[in-house]
Amino acid sequence: MKIRAYILISTLAGTSKEVAQTLKKVEGIISAESIHGRFDVVAYAETDENTFNNVVYKAVGEIPEILRSETCILHLKSQMIF
Repeated sequence: MKIRAYILISTLAGTSKEVAQTLKKVEGIISAESIHGRFDVVAYAETDENTFNNVVYKAVGEIPEILRSETCILHLKSQMIF
């Protein structure tokens, strides 16, 4: 089963574009964009349930410019592609 999630990320000041570019290179991260608002970067991940934790850890835990994150897992019935 695939797990799809948005990862909302706060970064060190001035590093959001760099973080987004780094995240795009992580397998399982489909997209990552620098944004304005409460969070600095939003990433979209799609992976199977066996590797989901590893993808999130690699995406968030190994990038020192990331201060904190919040992962929002989509419900299966609401996983529509717009």
